[in-house]
Parts: sequence; structure tokens; C-alpha cells
Amino acid sequence: PPLPDRGAESAVARVLAPNVPFIQAPSSTQTPFSDLGAASPVDNPASMLGGFRKLRMEAAIGREITAPAALVEVLAARRRAVARIEARGMDFRGVHQPGSWHGTGFLVGKNLLLTNHHVLNSADVAAAAEAEFDYEISTEDLLSGTTSTLAKKTFRLDPRRLFVTSPVAGGLDFTFVWIDEAAERDQGSIPMERASFTVKPGEQAYVIHHPRGDLKQISLDDTDVLNIQSTVIHYSSDTDYGSSGAPVLDRQGRLIALHHARDEQRIVLPDGTSTDVVNEGIKIGAIAVELENRIKAQT
Repeated sequence: PPLPDRGAESAVARVLAPNVPFIQAPSSTQTPFSDLGAASPVDNPASMLGGFRKLRMEAAIGREITAPAALVEVLAARRRAVARIEARGMDFRGVHQPGSWHGTGFLVGKNLLLTNHHVLNSADVAAAAEAEFDYEISTEDLLSGTTSTLAKKTFRLDPRRLFVTSPVAGGLDFTFVWIDEAAERDQGSIPMERASFTVKPGEQAYVIHHPRGDLKQISLDDTDVLNIQSTVIHYSSDTDYGSSGAPVLDRQGRLIALHHARDEQRIVLPDGTSTDVVNEGIKIGAIAVELENRIKAQT
């Protein structure tokens, strides 16, 4: 394209922005801050200027761990598919519990809720359980620093229509159970995508969960993936009892694992500090392979 007419641009600029006089006359020979004279409290203003030029106004503190800004939007949308699960009856060890227990689960598609086997260990337990969505602090309450009555949505599960599970011992500790299609229509889902089956070293593990059965939380800090195996990954993300069955997402917001357990182990973290507790998630790829093998075994 032709070069712009700088004369025309200058004429327009003079009309839009009239000639405002300088505060002081420009000079290329005066020393910096010479106008301050003896009244300056700084003994060498020119040297001070040189220091500012060398100063870095921004820096990574320790390791630089950032994520695309769009991740905030992705996590905000996908959090709506995460539910608090309240269950009761016989637990996965075969012990009848007098009260209820809590876990986390999430929608992976129409009529499909995924959680741990030790959260929903049988069709009978699943039939008596409830999945509570939007059990969290609202945006308005977060901004105002208050907590009001939560408008949670509750859906019942129907294991008669679908119940697929893998045990804790000798299995992958997962359960798929049927849920009303209105849940996915209202809350969305977190798809089990082929692209998310691999986990890279140095990745972060963001967990959306209901620790202790409380309001929905997301672990965003100190979320290093520490170890990668064929079926599991280990990470330093904060969780607690009740977090079992939560989705684990990477820096692209992709589903990479199903959180299921914590263990007391002392491990040195990438930043040089150490932790006494390590978390473990079942890789989504491993769950997919087991499901495919079951289908093949039936044909």
C-alpha cells in the first residue's frame, strides 16, 4: 500500500489537538534534572535516573508458572458440571455407615456422571444418593464478602439404567452412573477428549472439588504434577476428604484425571520445598482403555 501522507496527518492532528506549549524549553545539552538545582534532596539526580533505567519493574518470583488468561473462562464454565455427592448405606469396605458421606462427581456427557467407586460403590448406594450442583458461593457474594442461602440444584441418580464401576483394590476406582439429562442441559459437561489422554511433565493439575463436603472449591496454587505413570498421576494440589471423584484439569482446561486418593509421603517439590501429603488421580486415558477392553471382551 502507498505510504501515508504525513503532512495530511499533521494537519488533522493540529486541528484535533491544538499546539499546547511545553512547560520547559527542550535542550540536548543540559544535564538531567538540572532544573532542580540546589533545592533537590537527591545529591545526584542523574545517577538516580540511571538506576531507574536498570530497574526491572516486573519479574518472575521463583519459577514462572502462568496460564493463558482464557483458562479462567474455561474453568468457570466447567465448574458448573461438578457436583457434591451425598451417599449413604454400605461403604466400599462392606461396612454399613449410620450416617452419610460426601464425595465429588462431574458430568462427562448426557446422562453420565463420573465419580469414584469408593464414593458410589454399588447400585444400591447410587440409587439412594443425590448429586447437588451449584453448591458454591455466588459471584455476588464473593465480591461482597458475604454468604447467603445457596440455590443448589439436586438430581437423583438411576443405576438401573446405567451403572459401570471399577473397584478400589485391583481396579481403577471409578463409577459411571446414569443421571437425568436435565443435569447436562442445565450444567454442561466436561468431555473425555482423546486429546487430553496424555499428561506432560511440568504440567499443572487444577482440581474442582467439594473438600469435606463443603462449598465448591478450586485448587489453583501449588498444583505441580509430580509423577506420571501409565494409569495414574501424582500432584501437589490441595484436596481433602470429600474431594474424591473430582475432575483434574490441565492448563488448557482439559480433563486429564479423576482424583481419588491422598497418601502421606514426603516428596521434594519442583521449587525445592517438600510436602508430607501427595495426591493421586486416575488418568482418563487409563479409564478409557479399561472401558474399551470391557467392550471387546463382550464381543
